[in-house]
Amino acid sequence: MTSVDHVTRILPGSPEWAHLLDQIGAGATDRDLDDENPFDQVAALKRAGFGTLRLPEHRGGAGFTVPQLFSTVIAAAHADPIVAHIFRTHFWFVEERLRTADDPSSARWLHKVAEDKIFGNAFSERGSLAVGSLVFNTRLLPADGGGYRLDGEKYYRTGTRAARRRTRCAARRGSPAQSRQGEGASR
Repeated sequence: MTSVDHVTRILPGSPEWAHLLDQIGAGATDRDLDDENPFDQVAALKRAGFGTLRLPEHRGGAGFTVPQLFSTVIAAAHADPIVAHIFRTHFWFVEERLRTADDPSSARWLHKVAEDKIFGNAFSERGSLAVGSLVFNTRLLPADGGGYRLDGEKYYRTGTRAARRRTRCAARRGSPAQSRQGEGASR
């Protein structure tokens, strides 16, 4: 996992951004061929404030539109497609929270994004269930002493390993077709 101590926003289109992309692109093919995780490159984008680009300025972001974000992600993918892909779930998570930004729960998560927390996922499961069906073998069960616990196995890759937070999906007991998404605070 990457950690970022200090963020200095670098805006796309600036000479600093071009330099950053050159650094990320250096060795990308070798990292891919050697199956080397690009944690340093992900950390460099985090330090540049990449994960906050869609946040409105009043929430600590750059206020990018969706087309501006896509252009920026495409530019990062030209440097290293794996690094750009690592942020895919994060940007989905941010977009979902922005749709309900006035909700206290969403506002709390957007504040975490403004603190440069990157979100990954732990949705994937092995098995015979159709991908995208939103039906999960993982169950959300009542825990001893109150609350809930997840019971199941999730599989994930580099993007989730690089994330500071993970979202998970599970079905409630007795309702396999009714999945619920939970935002976890695991590391």
